[in-house]
This record gives sequence, structure tokens and C-alpha cells, in this order.
Amino acid sequence: MSTTTRETTITADPAAPTVAITREFDAPPELLWRVWMEADLLARWFGPEGFTNHDCVVEPKVGGRWQAIMRGPEGTEFDQDYPIKSTIVALDPPHRLVAAGGSEEYPDDWMEQYNSFMAADERETSVDIVMEVTLEPLPGGRTRQTMRQ
Repeated sequence: MSTTTRETTITADPAAPTVAITREFDAPPELLWRVWMEADLLARWFGPEGFTNHDCVVEPKVGGRWQAIMRGPEGTEFDQDYPIKSTIVALDPPHRLVAAGGSEEYPDDWMEQYNSFMAADERETSVDIVMEVTLEPLPGGRTRQTMRQ
């Protein structure tokens, strides 16, 4: 299954629990790398529309932290913190970032929502999450960014 909006393509593989989001930018990979690897820049854009970020930490080395605490919009059902706390497991500047973490610190209702899509015998108490970001240079100083989770 695939959807395209404003040059963004979201692809879900029904055979594997992964989602890929691909978008092309009018910027070189080095600039996009900075928005992933500098905490102050990450805080400005990461997460769904209407969410904010605090306590962003990026230690740009294998074994370093990659963290963003997303806050849902005030007055909505998402008005709480969503901690993304990962460890960088692979790094190839400015082309590839891989970070891995778990859902242990997510709000209790997050796992309830996650499990609502699962059969009773497949429900989880926590989820391991791996995020891979690739930045592919394109002609004209453009970049194709793909994020897989």
C-alpha cells in the first residue's frame, strides 16, 4: 500500500512491520543531516503537526543518544509526552542514521492503542523500534530522504 501527498510517499509493507516515508528536498544531504543530528534543529520540526519537542539530545556517534520528547497538542487526546529515546547503532554522515530504542517510557495508553490492532495472542508489553534515515543526493543539489521504522 502506498500514498503520495505533496511529494511525500508513505509505503507500508504488509509482509513486514515497517513503514517508509520518502520525500525529496531542495537541499543537499549535508543540510538535511544537520536537522537530524543537531538537537536544536531537531526540536523545531520532528513529529506530527501540532506536536512540540523538548529535551532533544543528539550524540552523533555510534552508541550515542538520539532523543526527542514529543508533546501532543494541548487540549487534545494527545496532550501528553511521547518519549523517543534511542541509541545510535549505525552512522554514515551525511547519508545514513540508524537508531534503536523501545517503548518502555511511552504513555500507558500508547501500548493499549498499539495492541488494539493486534490479535489477543499477539499483544505486546513493549515494542522495539528501529529507525533508519537515508539521504540520497540528487542532481541540482536536491536530496531524497527516506525514513523507515
